[in-house]
Amino acid sequence: MSTRLETTLFVKRPEHSPVAVKEESFASEQKFEDYICRNSDILSDVFVISRQVRANRGADIPDIIGVDNDGNVVLLELKNKSVDEQIISQVLRYAIWAETNPDSIKSLWLECNNRPDDLEIDWGNNQVRIMVVGPEIKESVADFATKIDYDVDLLEVKRLVESESEYILVNRIEPESSKTKSIRKPTSAQEEYDEEFYKRERNPRSVDFFYNVVRKCEEVINRKDWSLEAKFNKYYCGFKYGYPLVFSVRWLGSRSLALSFKLDHQQAEANQGDLNMHNYDESWNEAQYKLEEDTFEINNYLSLMEAAYKNITGKS
Repeated sequence: MSTRLETTLFVKRPEHSPVAVKEESFASEQKFEDYICRNSDILSDVFVISRQVRANRGADIPDIIGVDNDGNVVLLELKNKSVDEQIISQVLRYAIWAETNPDSIKSLWLECNNRPDDLEIDWGNNQVRIMVVGPEIKESVADFATKIDYDVDLLEVKRLVESESEYILVNRIEPESSKTKSIRKPTSAQEEYDEEFYKRERNPRSVDFFYNVVRKCEEVINRKDWSLEAKFNKYYCGFKYGYPLVFSVRWLGSRSLALSFKLDHQQAEANQGDLNMHNYDESWNEAQYKLEEDTFEINNYLSLMEAAYKNITGKS
């Protein structure tokens, strides 16, 4: 049995020799937390509503509380060191507190000035999701995470530096074999986001258009051989590159749809051609383009799709 002692990443640019990229740790846990909050796209679909919330009469303090695009409450625990299985008992206390004190989290949500307008949360039936973030997560943590009745995301986040360039390596850790978890609150079991769900929640004719746009996006993805996977939730069908979202077919209400792209405002304007941006959502860093069924043509959005794919993956 061999042991991997050291891994070194080299960057090879055209006409240059390979250059070693070194991992650069953060000076403190606070600086790590600041960095994650400033670069929240690392967390994909999580919107941060509060930091350092005191729970259990001051005994425990979740680092960050957020919500995701499904309206779940997300509790984030950040460690600026190797994470072992002891983290599970810690985050379990946070989760039980959050589940039994929805009004406290609702108050934080209502106090948040820049919260997403299109996100609806059922505070009487909210699901709790846990996210542990650190530069290294031991393999045993994933197995321990299956022992509790909450969804747990384990993210290794490493910062790599070479000259003036910075690279962020995000690795999602999963157990080798997962088990079926029981649901703590049967009344709040996760919905299956299928055509029946959408036709119950949205205008039925709009649902047909929704699936038509999704199919057109998939045709482009297949034609260009992009490594994107479709993920459905309450508010959109998102096309993801592993963990990060690239673009999505998003509901704006019960009838209206938009194509949304993970681009900054200038990138979107530079690639939108004759299209008019409906909205730029600062909460999710997304440019939204409202769709009209009678005039929709996927080729009008190719430039934006390509720009978003390059923006997230670095590939053309």
